[in-house]
Amino acid sequence: MRFQRILGTLLLLALLPTTLSMWFVVPVRAAILQVPSQYPTIQAAVNAAHAGDIIQVAAGTYPENVVVTTRVTIIGDNAMTTIVDGGGKNIVFNIQADNVEIRQLTVRNGGRRYTGINVYYLNGGAVIRNNRIRDNVVGVAVSQSGSHTIENNVLLNNSMYGITSKDFSTGNTIRNNSITDSAYGIELSDSSSSQVTNNTISGTSYGVYVPYSNNNNVSANTLTNNSWNIYLTYSNSNVVGKNSVSGGSVGIQLMRSQGNSVVNNTVRDASYGIYLGYCGANTVSGNTASLNDWGIELYNSTGSTIKENMIRDNTWGYYIVENSRGNYIYHNNIINNVKQVFQDATSGQNTWNTPTTPYQGNYWSDYTGADTNGDGIGDTKLPWAAVDWYPLMTPWGVVRDVAITNVIRSVSSAYVGDIVQINVTVKNEGLQVETFNVTAKYENTTRGIVGTVGTQTVNNLNPSATRTLSFDWNTIGVQPCVNYTIKAEASVLSGELDTADNYYSDGKVKIKIAGDINGDGKVDIIDLSIVAVAYGKFKGEPGYNPEADLNKDGLVDIADISIVTIHYGNTC
Repeated sequence: MRFQRILGTLLLLALLPTTLSMWFVVPVRAAILQVPSQYPTIQAAVNAAHAGDIIQVAAGTYPENVVVTTRVTIIGDNAMTTIVDGGGKNIVFNIQADNVEIRQLTVRNGGRRYTGINVYYLNGGAVIRNNRIRDNVVGVAVSQSGSHTIENNVLLNNSMYGITSKDFSTGNTIRNNSITDSAYGIELSDSSSSQVTNNTISGTSYGVYVPYSNNNNVSANTLTNNSWNIYLTYSNSNVVGKNSVSGGSVGIQLMRSQGNSVVNNTVRDASYGIYLGYCGANTVSGNTASLNDWGIELYNSTGSTIKENMIRDNTWGYYIVENSRGNYIYHNNIINNVKQVFQDATSGQNTWNTPTTPYQGNYWSDYTGADTNGDGIGDTKLPWAAVDWYPLMTPWGVVRDVAITNVIRSVSSAYVGDIVQINVTVKNEGLQVETFNVTAKYENTTRGIVGTVGTQTVNNLNPSATRTLSFDWNTIGVQPCVNYTIKAEASVLSGELDTADNYYSDGKVKIKIAGDINGDGKVDIIDLSIVAVAYGKFKGEPGYNPEADLNKDGLVDIADISIVTIHYGNTC
């Protein structure tokens, strides 16, 4: 039997060139256009391409201004070494077709007048991923357009905007980008229903700038040393949540905006932590403002709910001035600020307790009154700080709280027996040092498969501190041909009230059968053709395909073809 299999393999190898030539002419498949080996320029390849084709661009510098009028995918060999230089003459990539993807390129030198990548008046579907975009007036511009994805890019020294979505654009996703040295990091202007998440922004005048935009989500971003880290103006019904903000003049500022939710952010080391100016009916909840000059300031702002925040170690805890009336301020922990609160005479009509009975106020670290009836509310020396008639005797709410803030898997597909690395980041969002367990899992609920990768203990994690754990998922014995969701969970602490953030899932990993390169559940001529196209290419060479390098030895050769042929015909 073994002799017959070997003989069959050798026969198939002998017939491979003829077989491939016969099979290639039958299916209508996306063509791969090589630059510069087949086409001297990217523009020439775009002009020759049909919808769905792939343009592979080898390492080198290409002085071009490319107009993309066909649905194509343009892939550079490496974002550091494949450089498209606009020469300061025009837009570097002008996308004029839906569903275009641009990745793994350096896009540079639109100069002081032109954009690196421009997306205008399209139905959607553009993907701009894993690029380095620099030295343009605007890194990426989306206007009058929606449903685009801009992710995992590095944007630096784009003089005006890193990324802008404007002019009634909607439903765009801007995530996991790193942006430095622009006047505006990310702008949403006249934009709606977009996601701005997990970006890292530093060294800008405005980190995230949101004028005249509604129903957007600005969450889980890290902003450092921007003059205004997050700034909303004339914008309503947005969510600003779970951002980590430090340094700069203002952490989070809302101006002339209403109906927004500013929730679960951490703001520190700024001049103003959270600032509401000329605003109404916003919710500011679950935030931590520390080591700022002003923790939370209301200026001519009315009708908002300020609750369950941690305001500690600021010069001023609360600063409420200029006719800021009708606000509800309760269940806040106001701890060790130099001046716990200032409320001027024009702002005396605020309510410093819950709107309904039993009335509860705020926790003040310097409260020296007594609870005479044992209900947890101070009964003497009232109103404390001239505002609070129902001061809490102990800190409010979630003083014990751990969270999983991120889960990252090393690959999106693997073969049975591969090791998949899973990195889990945890944070102590409570007030005391915590020790707890973290478990990484994989699951497919449709098939009823739930498995555990492993459990690790996080020891002595300080308040506000983070830690990243690494798990290795050995996929031996895992059922192939299945997409698995990767999850992590932190053990629930005794007395922990906010447990929703103890659980986190992110992305899927498909486990494939051996030889199934394209992941379609069968080993066939398509997989052989993928190996054949990359045959003879070493890692780092143009045309090398890591998916075709099945034995991971850095060379696509006869050994990889043998793996496919041995498993040829196998299906899920």
